[in-house]
Amino acid sequence: MTDQPRVEIYTKGDCTHCERAKDLFESKGVDYEAYNVSDDEERFDEMVERANDRKTAPQVFIDDEHVGGWDDTHELDETGELDELLGISDDDIVEHRPLIIAGTGIAGLTAAIYAGRSNNEPLVIEGDEPGGQLTLTTDVANYPGFPEGIGGPELVNRMKEQATQFGAELKNGIIESIDDSSQPFRVELRNGDVYTADAVIAASGASARTLGIPGEDELMGYGLSTCATCDGAFFRDEDMLVVGGGDAAMEEATFLTKFADTVYIVHRREEFRAEDYWVDRVHEKVEEGEIELMKNTELIEIHGSQEEGVDHVTLVKNDKGHPTDRLDDPETEEFDFDVGAVFFAIGHTPNTDYLEDTGVETDDEGYLKTKGGDGGDQTETHVSGLFGAGDVVDFHYQQAVTAAGMGSKAALDADEYLEDLERADSSAEEAEAAAADD
Repeated sequence: MTDQPRVEIYTKGDCTHCERAKDLFESKGVDYEAYNVSDDEERFDEMVERANDRKTAPQVFIDDEHVGGWDDTHELDETGELDELLGISDDDIVEHRPLIIAGTGIAGLTAAIYAGRSNNEPLVIEGDEPGGQLTLTTDVANYPGFPEGIGGPELVNRMKEQATQFGAELKNGIIESIDDSSQPFRVELRNGDVYTADAVIAASGASARTLGIPGEDELMGYGLSTCATCDGAFFRDEDMLVVGGGDAAMEEATFLTKFADTVYIVHRREEFRAEDYWVDRVHEKVEEGEIELMKNTELIEIHGSQEEGVDHVTLVKNDKGHPTDRLDDPETEEFDFDVGAVFFAIGHTPNTDYLEDTGVETDDEGYLKTKGGDGGDQTETHVSGLFGAGDVVDFHYQQAVTAAGMGSKAALDADEYLEDLERADSSAEEAEAAAADD
């Protein structure tokens, strides 16, 4: 910012727009002088004279130049002209949008479809995983309306086309941060571009944790999966390997027994982290011969091809546990093992880093907390105007169809919020106009 010009604001008591004007300049880090004309006849006459006979507050002046009331000031702010008058150089502000949606997974795209149909002109920021986890799934057989199944990438592309058809705009980019200290929200992308928005839907998903081992990138979606309920049925009668030792691993292994010849659970330690309920369920399956446990064992490589899928894996075992930390130990055994599918069940990391400096609340794992419950606003977070949908909220179901449902809820909640915002502005203007006529 260059040398700051002199800003003067004539205000009245109990004046909503006066407070908004002051908040606006404070959000820009601009000092101002405020004159309350409610009980000061001399100041009131001064305001009327300087403001060309206007008797409503606020009235804003910059370096003795009359800017106008709240509507005038707000309009100048949206066009960027106010920053020019204030000597604020922020050429990175691209534009203002009623609604910004973070993420182009199923939740984000469903929200974009609904928001577009509501004429909320949503801008959808794709994120660093465009399309979300569904793009890693070659065949989606459990999404309603596709009895023959549909490829994950194809479903995402169809939804993108549908969203843009209804007025949504998709933009490649990654949201770096959101500033909720004042309205509108300030949304900064990693490339430096800055947008402002009246409402934001966080639909940025959760990324499945992986091992970073050879064969992982090539075979993800081709026999390697992070979702047993999504992909288990494709490998019917195969031997399947589940990696993990928590609740998710126990639950997914139990589910996979519906399809697998044998399910093998590979865990790097002797003891499981899962709750007793799931451990007991798994041991029942062990006794029935449907599951075998491979403790103190780790997966270090997956072999196969995209054409043929997973052929076999390489494992290491050491009875002391954490065998990859003991590769030089002569007691560590390395061996190949034949399986037809591999499932990672080692947890997810919600993509919420860009919300760290906001007032949203998260659980211990970083998943967004929303209001939930009955009635509207179920998807609103603890920041008014900021909503959450999909896997960034839902740590339990994590299905495409549940993400879509939550995305529609978020768009409907955001639409109601934007309508309330518009009504509040109109009511305040009418009340101030009526007060000025008294």
